[in-house]
Amino acid sequence: MKKRIQKSLIFMAISLFGWSVSACGNASYFESTNRLEEASVEEASTEEASASEADNRNTQTDEIVVQVAGAVASPGVFHLAQDARVYEAIDCAGGVTEDAYMVELNQAAKVEDGQMIYIYTSKEHEQMAAEVAEEADSRVDLNTADAATLTTLPGIGEAKANQIIAYREEHGRFESPEDIMNIQGIKEGVYNQIKDLVVTR
Repeated sequence: MKKRIQKSLIFMAISLFGWSVSACGNASYFESTNRLEEASVEEASTEEASASEADNRNTQTDEIVVQVAGAVASPGVFHLAQDARVYEAIDCAGGVTEDAYMVELNQAAKVEDGQMIYIYTSKEHEQMAAEVAEEADSRVDLNTADAATLTTLPGIGEAKANQIIAYREEHGRFESPEDIMNIQGIKEGVYNQIKDLVVTR
């Protein structure tokens, strides 16, 4: 009888121990599963963040294409970073030549995709400045004006206009506006009317 009771107690103890182990195992399993799920979510978030950062990096490092021409050592088309500046584009072209005009060039400006950067020589700049000044100056050039243009001046009719053209053909260019008074029929009175309207270039 005692032996049966002892066996029963031992059996119960073993059963309780087994149940306890099983419960802990399940708990560990659920905890492990939760940890795995949390790790997966965290890993997915990390991967998503990494992908976003990579996209940002790709966007930031997108290249642009610019052309550099004019007074540079090696004119051409160059690939630059999206946020590149003018001086970087010039560096890609081997730098400027000795006769480059750089006074009015903003080298710190950002370049844009498809832009052409042209570096003028000092001589080109002087020529452009002269052309701009000439366009802005509406005075009549006694050395180049035709008869129709000369007749727009006060006191200068068709006859006097033809005299002006004949004079410069015979004697060469007018050195100064006052030289117009060398023409017969054009004296101080006419000159005073036109002196601010004419020029000799």
